[in-house]
Amino acid sequence: MTKKKRSKSTAENTIRNVRRNSRRRSHQSCGHFDDIKAKWRYGFWGDTTLSNMKNMPQIDLILLDLMPPRQVSGYDVFDALRQLPEFQDVPVVAVTASDPDVEMNKARQKGLNGYISKPINRRLFPQQVKAVLDGEEVWGDDF
Repeated sequence: MTKKKRSKSTAENTIRNVRRNSRRRSHQSCGHFDDIKAKWRYGFWGDTTLSNMKNMPQIDLILLDLMPPRQVSGYDVFDALRQLPEFQDVPVVAVTASDPDVEMNKARQKGLNGYISKPINRRLFPQQVKAVLDGEEVWGDDF
């Protein structure tokens, strides 16, 4: 019996892995975006998050939920990140199910580098990530 080749895109596999890991309530998970030669790490915000991030190798991009669990807003997390010199120049993109008519302008005013609406568009997501890594801003599906 031969194995069938899977035709799933990297983004589909990545999104599926994030969903699977979030269901398990794991604190952190790792993965890869092979198409853009990027590694990713997924975790929940907590008391040790910033110190854990400081100990990671170079961080090129932060995808930030505006409504994370644990009684903190994504904007609070963004403010905490920007107070640390090692994260002042790292692009931060909001990834959220919040109303884009309200939150997109607020994210721009706050100084974020983009806004990606949930549910994530599996076709566009890798392109959006690559665009931000290439120095562009991404605001919704029109980037």
